[in-house]
Amino acid sequence: PAPGRLSSLSIPRTSSNERLAMNQIRRDWNGFWFGPVSSVPLGLFRLVFGFWTLVYGLLYFPERFLWFSEKGVLPVKQALEYNSTFGPATGQGLGAGYQINLLALPNSDHFLTFLFLVYLLAALCLTLGFWTRTSAVLVYLGLTLLHNRNAPIHNSGDTVMIVLSIYLLLSPAGASCSLDRLWRVLRGKEDDIAPLIV
Repeated sequence: PAPGRLSSLSIPRTSSNERLAMNQIRRDWNGFWFGPVSSVPLGLFRLVFGFWTLVYGLLYFPERFLWFSEKGVLPVKQALEYNSTFGPATGQGLGAGYQINLLALPNSDHFLTFLFLVYLLAALCLTLGFWTRTSAVLVYLGLTLLHNRNAPIHNSGDTVMIVLSIYLLLSPAGASCSLDRLWRVLRGKEDDIAPLIV
């Protein structure tokens, strides 16, 4: 055929059955990825994750001064040197150089104990689904503080916990299997059936 001539090209025509099959595949794809789903799996995930973060904090609590205080194995000055050499502050691009690290400020053992107690209370509330969004934010901040204060004792599992806490604080994690939901049901704001999330 001559260049620019489309009339001589044979374009295969699709049958109506093929178009119906493609439309069904498209509907199934969108239904799987973007359709409303039950909030129960997310509620169960929140419960397990909250329990794990509570256990994580309870394991560190008796030795908090050893790992996170000025009297411990890594004083603040050495922790800041380590983070400036090997931590995320050495990266390039968006967020480079920024760390949430209240424990790098001059603080006392009472302040450290207070932060741990706030973290443990937030982890318990996240597990129970009480003030879910607020407790998810506090758990995220607590995990980030602990990770940035003594990065050498942490591993990629701790980073995964931080990422999962971000996932929970952005999601409707209190929509099911939570005290927040029970309170909404008792006040008549929701039905007994678990809500769908999109």
